Amino acid sequence: MDKIAWLLPNILEFGTQPFETQLSTVFVVVLWSITLIFLAISTRSFFQAKKRIKWLQTRLEKVSTETISSKRVDLYSDAKNEKHIDYVGHLWLEFDETLIEVKESEVHLYNTFDAAYFFNSTTLAKGVTDNRLIAAVPGFLTAIGVIGTFVGLQIGLSEINISSNVSVDEMKAGVSAVIGGAKVAFMTSVWGVFLSVVFNFIEKILEQKIRTKIHFLQNLIDEI
Repeated sequence: MDKIAWLLPNILEFGTQPFETQLSTVFVVVLWSITLIFLAISTRSFFQAKKRIKWLQTRLEKVSTETISSKRVDLYSDAKNEKHIDYVGHLWLEFDETLIEVKESEVHLYNTFDAAYFFNSTTLAKGVTDNRLIAAVPGFLTAIGVIGTFVGLQIGLSEINISSNVSVDEMKAGVSAVIGGAKVAFMTSVWGVFLSVVFNFIEKILEQKIRTKIHFLQNLIDEI
């Protein structure tokens, strides 16, 4: 554990650390902040999308092909009065306009457009599946980590003296400073890549879950 302890910035002793160590700590804290902020945004968008889908499923779960015609007015009324879930009721009102009634032995209701035309990842879960800023976060994290590494290496290299009259002790001190700077600088790349992988993994899980729910809703509506 001691060998990887250097990967954890010591925030409590920030004021007493060398400049390059402080700089790496700042980079790592920035990486943590970006990850947490956008994870919170992604999670919030996920639950908002889940709430929209749930609103529709709740009203359709007790409806069947045989009863949809008699329940059409109730569904229309619920959709028209819905004003609190990002106006998801408006989607049903638009969908209802494409439905046609056919009188056979009894009245049947048919959709002229597939449910996916109205109820899809763009209309129900845009913040989860089509947010280009969220999709770019892993790249941002990796880039910030690499920038921190380059800055740390530059600071370390600035300490080395390669003039012709430099003493052996001064050369050793310079090399030691470069190695120390590199050791701290690479910490930012490790955190950048690690957080990029973690964020991308969580974001894809949320996206897959919401796409599965939307696909189930589409099949439910088309079947009814």
